[in-house]
Amino acid sequence: MSTIFVEGFKLLTNAGFDNKIDINYKELKRLTELMRKDSVAFVSSHKSYLDLVIFLIVMKKHDLPLPFIFSGDNLNIPIFGNIFKNSGIIFIKRNSKDEYLYKVVLKYFISWLRKKKYHFIWSIEGGRSRTGKILNPKMGILKYLSDVDYIKYVPVSIMYDLIPDLDYMAVEGYGKDKKQETVYDTISYFQ
Repeated sequence: MSTIFVEGFKLLTNAGFDNKIDINYKELKRLTELMRKDSVAFVSSHKSYLDLVIFLIVMKKHDLPLPFIFSGDNLNIPIFGNIFKNSGIIFIKRNSKDEYLYKVVLKYFISWLRKKKYHFIWSIEGGRSRTGKILNPKMGILKYLSDVDYIKYVPVSIMYDLIPDLDYMAVEGYGKDKKQETVYDTISYFQ
């Protein structure tokens, strides 16, 4: 993940949100030691688009290596998709059930990341919650990791006083279909 990308996130979040982030420094120290020794797979919940942004800001602020990010290919949107790819985001297909070659290559890539002692993060839920509650896990990436030699798993959960996506959740909770993300949605999220 590009440092410039994270700095851009900081500017956007500082403009639109209270920038107070509470951190357990004892656990942060343990994480630092763990990341020096081996590859870490951060297994995240996903209640808001800000989850990952906040996680990356904290990592950068404390000089921890920024992980590669597995993201659904639905966020590979015009203009931003290429920026995201060049910043360490790896878009994956949400459904690759019948694509044997795709699964083999993805499994090999995850193994390669592990051997290079890179770190990565993904949402165990496979997508953003529509209710603010944690969803049932999707086992895709986790299944591929089970075949990788030695890796440490670190759960990540960002808690909010108020979930920023509340308006989206309310509309979708009343039955409106989830709409495809656009460049405008991405920009307006931080206003």
